[in-house]
Amino acid sequence: MKRSTILLILIVLGIESCNIETSKNSNITIKEKENIENIVGGKTLYNFDNFKISTDYKFINEIKSDTINSYLFQDLNNKIFYRINVNNLSQDLKLIGLAEFDSAYKETFLREYERNLKSEKSDYKIERYKNRKAIVNNFIVTNNNLINDKSALFKAKTCTILNINKAYTLSVIAEPDKLDKAFDTFTSDFEFIYDEAAEKYISPKYNYEVLIPDGYVPERATGSHIDFKIVSKNPISVMLINVSERTKEEMNISAHDYTLDIMKNIYKQTNPQASITSTEKIYLDNIKAFLVKSSNQSNSTSVLEIYFYKDNFGYLMTGTCSTDDYSKCGNNFLNTFYSLKFLNN
Repeated sequence: MKRSTILLILIVLGIESCNIETSKNSNITIKEKENIENIVGGKTLYNFDNFKISTDYKFINEIKSDTINSYLFQDLNNKIFYRINVNNLSQDLKLIGLAEFDSAYKETFLREYERNLKSEKSDYKIERYKNRKAIVNNFIVTNNNLINDKSALFKAKTCTILNINKAYTLSVIAEPDKLDKAFDTFTSDFEFIYDEAAEKYISPKYNYEVLIPDGYVPERATGSHIDFKIVSKNPISVMLINVSERTKEEMNISAHDYTLDIMKNIYKQTNPQASITSTEKIYLDNIKAFLVKSSNQSNSTSVLEIYFYKDNFGYLMTGTCSTDDYSKCGNNFLNTFYSLKFLNN
């Protein structure tokens, strides 16, 4: 069976499982730290399938396997059903000697998918979404299990896109007058953590990539250990990645060995005017990391720092801005730092 056919079947299966009767639902809620990182003080879920989305959607991981992960959210008040299907194609790519999509594979995949839709006389369009080619499909849902009223009409809209080595299908099912608005909002809220189509900085010395967000430009760093520096003028903010050789004592620890008390002692010696507002143990590119947020009333600045170790080096990622601008800059800091990945890891 062709890959595009399999994907269509999975979409249909996902739609048919959207049942308002939830009292017998055996779905497993995604656990914090296992599949999704919940960022303290924010409203975004960072997901191990490389997407982030507002916590307002309250997704559950309904289907989970080596090749398919499917996430469902049911807005029962408005009778709107949201789904994200993630089809991991890494094994298919491996068979033809690829680690991730190249342009030829993408074209073949989407062409076959489009051919299937044509043969079924589907209502679809080729569009640009997230700076890449996407297939948007509209159809009527005839599954009467959706609601008790058998005469009711539901419509569905899906968007399928490729990123790195996975195919993502975003689906919305709703009453006709609600569908377009819900779909536009949903697809706008969905973002990749690491987006292959975005501008990137590639470190020639330490072999990592990190995304450069809109509004930021690279700037020459003056410090001897600063490998990456980008700045924004509106609002004024700076992001740095500092890399230094790991000490002998650090060889036997990870960043998850850090604690709030340890960080407080470090700040007393190095930055006594700053006050730590929160700390959290997180993962970056499957590496244990420690996140620290702090503020300094003397100069009205706020700072987000992330510490981690990789091979023989210690890394410190820093985002700095005025405290008044942190509500605007904080998500840029998180999005940029969470996008980091090491090449040939």
